[in-house]
Amino acid sequence: MAVQLTGDEVTCVWTNMRTGRIMGFAPINCTFPGMWNCMCIPLHHANEISAWADRYRAQQKADFEERQYAQLTKDDAVRKRIREALRARRNVVGPLQRADIDRGLRFLDTIEQRMKPQAPEGALLIERCEATKRKEDIALESPAFKPQPVLPRKLLTAGS
Repeated sequence: MAVQLTGDEVTCVWTNMRTGRIMGFAPINCTFPGMWNCMCIPLHHANEISAWADRYRAQQKADFEERQYAQLTKDDAVRKRIREALRARRNVVGPLQRADIDRGLRFLDTIEQRMKPQAPEGALLIERCEATKRKEDIALESPAFKPQPVLPRKLLTAGS
């Protein structure tokens, strides 16, 4: 069964109306600059938030992969020319310089391996904040689990 969110718990997801991209999440009472042409979609259930968060993670991962691919292809030609120049120079220098050039080529290999990191796992800000807390602590902070004030018996019976 889906958990119904009420009051300040209601979240909205801001999407660009033209591109359909998710711009971010915010409380329902926040506004977004009109120049960005965004639309607020209110999320009243926890499963809706989870579904939109999954879409946001997939969007972030795709963006990262596109940026990474663009950077690697842009730098690929430069790295290739550097390698060719080092290999051409290696044939005309002495053994000490040849060892330095070999070290430089190995260093380029190491740099290329470091440039291909794993894609970071996308997470919402609230998930990052809650990552240091236990699930039980998060649940107990919910208004539903906070003790309600108990009125004295006199006040309860006075009105009836």
